[in-house]
Amino acid sequence: MKFKKMTVGMLALVILTAFLVPFTAFAISCRKDYFNKDYALNGNMAEDVVTVAKAQKGRTGAQFGYTEAWCDEFVADCLENAGADSSIVGHGGTVADFERVMRNKGAVAVSSPRTGDLIFFTFSHVEIVSRVEDGVVYCIGGNNGSTGSYKTNYSAGERKASSIGAARLYLRPDYPPVPDPEPPEKPNPAISKTSFSSDETVTVTWKPTARTTHYWLHTYKDGEDFENKDLYDNLSYSRTYPAGKYTLFIASYNNYGESHDYVEFTVYANVPPAPQPKISKTLFSEKEAVNVTWGATANTTHYWLHSYKDGKDFENKDMYNNLSYSRIYPAGKYTLFIASYNNYGETHNCVEFTVYDSKPNAPVIQINKTEYTPDESVKLTWDAVPITTHYWLLITKDGESYKSQSLAQVLSYDEQFPAGLYEVYISAVNQYGFTADHVSFHVGLSGDINIDGKVTTADAVTLKKYLINKLSQNHSSRPPI
Repeated sequence: MKFKKMTVGMLALVILTAFLVPFTAFAISCRKDYFNKDYALNGNMAEDVVTVAKAQKGRTGAQFGYTEAWCDEFVADCLENAGADSSIVGHGGTVADFERVMRNKGAVAVSSPRTGDLIFFTFSHVEIVSRVEDGVVYCIGGNNGSTGSYKTNYSAGERKASSIGAARLYLRPDYPPVPDPEPPEKPNPAISKTSFSSDETVTVTWKPTARTTHYWLHTYKDGEDFENKDLYDNLSYSRTYPAGKYTLFIASYNNYGESHDYVEFTVYANVPPAPQPKISKTLFSEKEAVNVTWGATANTTHYWLHSYKDGKDFENKDMYNNLSYSRIYPAGKYTLFIASYNNYGETHNCVEFTVYDSKPNAPVIQINKTEYTPDESVKLTWDAVPITTHYWLLITKDGESYKSQSLAQVLSYDEQFPAGLYEVYISAVNQYGFTADHVSFHVGLSGDINIDGKVTTADAVTLKKYLINKLSQNHSSRPPI
């Protein structure tokens, strides 16, 4: 009976142990799908494992979904996200189980670690070797922080292995052969704008590039070397800059070369100079487009247009970085300002123009007398007429055409005329039409109508013919233009 009781007791203990071990020794918890995927792989799996691990810095066990001690699961999930399949990686339960599984998958112990190797510590913990520099081993892992909870423990990012503890073993997974060496892809740095004040922070950002081990910044100010800086695996850089013109290069590096791209920006320390707006003329019809242009001004973030029509506010418009503006305006008198802005203030300049929608009024011609001798100069003057693009002169002598020409914007005409009876028409012209005024004068002896040097009844006959001819003419006919 005693023997039977002992046998039954031992059997019960074995059965109990068989049921307890799976629930207390370990739990496999693959969470690779919950990883941050903001990274670029370069095809070198040993480097890619590190890239995946670095992208998880700061994430907690709760964010991944781990429910048990998860340093070994984190390493296995990093390997799988780097492209490793079941021939290279497997999940254990404890760190010791994970070591055994990895050895069964072809991992071998090495004495000189390198990027992508697994570092097992003298206590139950495993991480990934990120790099070895001057004999110092750096690593990245998970379940860090000693917060007292698997949910709040986190991935601390790259650290010196010696700050964690003593290394017991380095295992090198059975990584596939490294692809043919290639330099990394070119980064594409970006900034929010191209002009900054000296008290603003300039932030440059770029996306991760394939086959990149680290990034480098190189900056020139006013064409001279200004700053060189290793950015490691950061994807942004911020700082304030003194006033100047900058070219900032971001380079992506690996062991086989580098590729780079750049951005340009200007930093200013005072208000910009005033722009110099220009228009082709100052008088436009309501059918014409008014084109305003101006040259770029230094230290300017944007330009602004403000116009007044007949002394009242008419239009406000942000011109951004444009250097011209065109539109058709309704009839009126305009003052148009162009201002250049930055964070320190603005300066401006203006142009003035008139837009018309009807023909001009007639000019009023002044002449000092109506009788001249051939050796005298006849001078005609008139005041400027609004909305007139140009003036036109038409002269008849003894009832026949004598001269027709444009006077542009001239407001006087002076000439010596041969003997005869003259009529002078001055027209104010624009695109909608013209309106004319006229004066008459005689050159020769007083009463000598037929200009024969004598005053006889023959002059009266000539005058009669002239008057009859004038009455038959249509005085409303348009002067040739």
